[in-house]
Amino acid sequence: MGYTRFPLDLIQAQRDWNRTYAALERRPVHTAALRRRLQQLSAHLAAHPFWETEAGRSPSARVELRRRVRELEEAEDRLTQQQARILECIQALANVRDLLEMTEWETTWGDAHARLDNLKDRLDAAQWQRALAAATPEDREMITLLLDGDLNS
Repeated sequence: MGYTRFPLDLIQAQRDWNRTYAALERRPVHTAALRRRLQQLSAHLAAHPFWETEAGRSPSARVELRRRVRELEEAEDRLTQQQARILECIQALANVRDLLEMTEWETTWGDAHARLDNLKDRLDAAQWQRALAAATPEDREMITLLLDGDLNS
């Protein structure tokens, strides 16, 4: 089977189904509402008009949709981990700025901090908080080594 273009609403429905299923696995309370939602999403996925098209008739198309959505979710998880490291680095650089003379700060770290700040500005407040919470002690240690110039240790 070649590359299949899935409609965005079908991709979103599969993502919603995955999230609902995961919530049902994690939460033993309110299962009736989650099961109803899962049934609704399953019905919506099964009845989607895409499955009547030539590309959708292939038995592997449904498997391909689930695989692609999983890949998308994994990529978003990796991005969140990278955001956590970037945001932790921004905070560490802000701490360094408080310790240095302004000219030394601008010469050594100003450009890097400006680029990182630009990335931070692209996040909304909720993404910022999630990413900060996702930073690990290993991320913080790596950033400290980077700022100290001891990355080879």
